[in-house]
Amino acid sequence: NTLRQKAAVFWDIENVRVPKDCLVKDFLQKVKDLPFFEGCEDVSVTVPANVLTLGHKRREELYEAEADMFHVQSRPDAADLKLSEKLLSFVQSCENELVRICLISGDHYYSASLRPRAVFCAKYFVHIPLC
Repeated sequence: NTLRQKAAVFWDIENVRVPKDCLVKDFLQKVKDLPFFEGCEDVSVTVPANVLTLGHKRREELYEAEADMFHVQSRPDAADLKLSEKLLSFVQSCENELVRICLISGDHYYSASLRPRAVFCAKYFVHIPLC
Protein backbone atom coordinates (compact mmCIF):
# COMPACT_ATOMS: atom_id res chain seq x y z
CA ASN A 1 0.00 0.00 0.00
CA THR A 2 1.83 3.09 -1.27
CA LEU A 3 1.02 6.43 0.30
CA ARG A 4 0.38 9.22 -2.20
CA GLN A 5 2.01 12.59 -1.81
CA LYS A 6 0.26 15.94 -2.18
CA ALA A 7 1.84 19.36 -2.02
CA ALA A 8 0.49 22.80 -1.22
CA VAL A 9 1.69 26.34 -0.64
CA PHE A 10 -0.19 28.53 1.84
CA TRP A 11 0.80 32.16 1.40
CA ASP A 12 0.10 34.94 3.88
CA ILE A 13 0.53 37.60 1.19
CA GLU A 14 -0.52 40.40 3.53
CA ASN A 15 2.50 39.72 5.77
CA VAL A 16 4.97 38.52 3.11
CA ARG A 17 4.50 40.60 0.00
CA VAL A 18 6.20 40.14 -3.32
CA PRO A 19 8.82 42.83 -3.98
CA LYS A 20 7.51 45.48 -6.37
CA ASP A 21 10.00 44.56 -9.09
CA CYS A 22 9.10 40.84 -8.96
CA LEU A 23 6.14 39.12 -10.60
CA VAL A 24 3.95 36.81 -8.53
CA LYS A 25 4.37 34.06 -11.12
CA ASP A 26 8.18 34.27 -10.84
CA PHE A 27 8.03 34.27 -7.04
CA LEU A 28 5.75 31.22 -6.95
CA GLN A 29 7.84 29.40 -9.54
CA LYS A 30 10.89 29.86 -7.31
CA VAL A 31 8.91 28.41 -4.41
CA LYS A 32 7.72 25.45 -6.50
CA ASP A 33 11.28 24.86 -7.73
CA LEU A 34 12.60 24.44 -4.18
CA PRO A 35 14.15 21.00 -3.61
CA PHE A 36 11.42 20.51 -0.99
CA PHE A 37 8.87 19.91 -3.78
CA GLU A 38 11.03 17.54 -5.84
CA GLY A 39 8.91 14.67 -7.11
CA CYS A 40 5.57 16.42 -6.59
CA GLU A 41 3.47 16.65 -9.74
CA ASP A 42 1.11 19.45 -8.78
CA VAL A 43 1.53 22.09 -6.11
CA SER A 44 -1.60 24.04 -5.18
CA VAL A 45 -1.31 27.62 -3.93
CA THR A 46 -3.77 29.13 -1.44
CA VAL A 47 -3.78 32.90 -0.85
CA PRO A 48 -6.33 34.40 1.55
CA ALA A 49 -6.39 38.20 1.48
CA ASN A 50 -8.56 41.24 1.15
CA VAL A 51 -8.40 41.27 -2.63
CA LEU A 52 -9.51 44.91 -2.73
CA THR A 53 -6.29 46.00 -1.03
CA LEU A 54 -4.03 43.84 -3.22
CA GLY A 55 -4.51 45.99 -6.26
CA HIS A 56 -5.59 45.00 -9.74
CA LYS A 57 -2.07 44.13 -10.96
CA ARG A 58 -1.36 41.69 -8.11
CA ARG A 59 -4.82 40.08 -8.44
CA GLU A 60 -4.18 39.51 -12.16
CA GLU A 61 -0.74 38.07 -11.42
CA LEU A 62 -2.20 35.67 -8.83
CA TYR A 63 -4.85 34.61 -11.34
CA GLU A 64 -2.21 34.04 -14.04
CA ALA A 65 -0.13 32.01 -11.55
CA GLU A 66 -3.22 29.83 -10.93
CA ALA A 67 -3.29 30.63 -7.21
CA ASP A 68 -6.53 30.04 -5.33
CA MET A 69 -7.50 33.42 -3.88
CA PHE A 70 -9.92 33.68 -0.98
CA HIS A 71 -11.32 37.13 -0.23
CA VAL A 72 -11.56 38.16 3.42
CA GLN A 73 -12.94 41.30 5.02
CA SER A 74 -10.72 44.10 6.32
CA ARG A 75 -10.70 42.91 9.92
CA PRO A 76 -7.71 42.17 12.13
CA ASP A 77 -6.45 38.62 11.61
CA ALA A 78 -9.15 37.80 9.01
CA ALA A 79 -6.59 36.56 6.48
CA ASP A 80 -4.68 34.67 9.18
CA LEU A 81 -7.85 32.90 10.30
CA LYS A 82 -8.78 31.99 6.72
CA LEU A 83 -5.27 30.69 6.06
CA SER A 84 -5.45 28.55 9.21
CA GLU A 85 -8.86 27.25 8.13
CA LYS A 86 -7.65 26.35 4.63
CA LEU A 87 -4.44 24.79 5.98
CA LEU A 88 -6.34 22.61 8.44
CA SER A 89 -8.90 21.65 5.80
CA PHE A 90 -6.13 20.59 3.41
CA VAL A 91 -4.38 18.53 6.07
CA GLN A 92 -7.64 16.83 7.11
CA SER A 93 -8.53 16.06 3.49
CA CYS A 94 -5.26 14.17 3.05
CA GLU A 95 -5.97 11.41 5.52
CA ASN A 96 -3.36 8.64 5.29
CA GLU A 97 -1.47 10.52 2.59
CA LEU A 98 1.96 12.07 2.75
CA VAL A 99 1.79 15.82 2.23
CA ARG A 100 4.31 18.58 1.71
CA ILE A 101 3.27 21.98 2.96
CA CYS A 102 5.08 25.24 2.35
CA LEU A 103 3.91 28.11 4.53
CA ILE A 104 4.93 31.58 3.44
CA SER A 105 4.27 33.83 6.40
CA GLY A 106 5.81 36.09 8.96
CA ASP A 107 3.67 34.45 11.66
CA HIS A 108 4.62 31.30 13.56
CA TYR A 109 1.37 30.08 15.08
CA TYR A 110 0.16 28.15 12.02
CA SER A 111 2.22 25.11 12.93
CA ALA A 112 -0.37 24.23 15.61
CA SER A 113 -2.73 23.26 12.76
CA LEU A 114 -0.23 20.63 11.68
CA ARG A 115 0.56 18.98 15.02
CA PRO A 116 -2.06 16.23 14.85
CA ARG A 117 -0.70 15.21 11.42
CA ALA A 118 3.00 15.82 12.00
CA VAL A 119 3.89 12.23 11.16
CA PHE A 120 2.52 12.63 7.61
CA CYS A 121 3.54 16.27 7.00
CA ALA A 122 6.78 17.60 5.67
CA LYS A 123 6.84 21.31 6.40
CA TYR A 124 8.84 24.12 4.86
CA PHE A 125 8.57 27.65 6.21
CA VAL A 126 9.53 30.64 4.06
CA HIS A 127 10.06 33.83 6.04
CA ILE A 128 11.77 35.98 3.40
CA PRO A 129 10.91 36.81 -0.21
CA LEU A 130 12.73 34.75 -2.82
CA CYS A 131 13.01 37.46 -5.49
